[in-house]
Amino acid sequence: GQLLPEDGKSKSGFSNNATVLQATPLHLEYYQLIARRALDQAIFTEKPVVTRYRIRIGTDIGKGLPREKAAGRFGGYVSQPVDPAHLVAEVLGADGQPVTVDQSARSGPYANILQNLGIGMRGSHKHRYQVASGGMLLDSAVPHREVAPGSWHGPSPNLKMLIRRDFPVTGDFVLRVRAASVASREAALPASYNRKERQTLLMGDEVVSLGKGAVTVTAAGATDLYLLLLTDERLVPNNPSKMERSAKFGFALPGR
Repeated sequence: GQLLPEDGKSKSGFSNNATVLQATPLHLEYYQLIARRALDQAIFTEKPVVTRYRIRIGTDIGKGLPREKAAGRFGGYVSQPVDPAHLVAEVLGADGQPVTVDQSARSGPYANILQNLGIGMRGSHKHRYQVASGGMLLDSAVPHREVAPGSWHGPSPNLKMLIRRDFPVTGDFVLRVRAASVASREAALPASYNRKERQTLLMGDEVVSLGKGAVTVTAAGATDLYLLLLTDERLVPNNPSKMERSAKFGFALPGR
């Protein structure tokens, strides 16, 4: 329908003018063009062109690559791109082996292709994923409540392969992911704290015993609440669609 010319407008400015809703010779030519294109896609005269991309993830595996062979890093609204130093982008041939890509070429099927391949984590909390030597460690996903305006975030964490300008516009596509179940992290949220001893993470109604000399703060003493409400002596979110919430606490350290 996008190929067809628009109908003329009436004197009143409406586009659904009954007097011009007719099949002109120009319309018939476009109808024939659309039919020919549909037949060309349905009748195969030769094997369709297959394009295969692959991105490998691992700590610093792409750090030694020259700039022209590095993967892409895409910015944007609340984007969370994975550093290209942890990525290796490749174009595969029919035999499944990487092909040589001339990044200096200004034209051709693979011109500037590697910079158009990348990995994004938009919508994922930064503490719920981590690059490792064998790939990307993803914690069990937390479902995202589909409430505007944050409904596009999806679960946390979520990993996306980004293909800019070189995504096939016609035909079918297949996405294959190599994944494995691994042991849980030894320490809770290791990316949050640069400490060797295990930190305490409370979930639900779980209670932890206080250590000797522990300093306690209560929810009632919080200030500068952001997307939080004090309810029944607890801080609860007042907007489930938002992922980031904060509050300030103050306390005095005891003297030694």
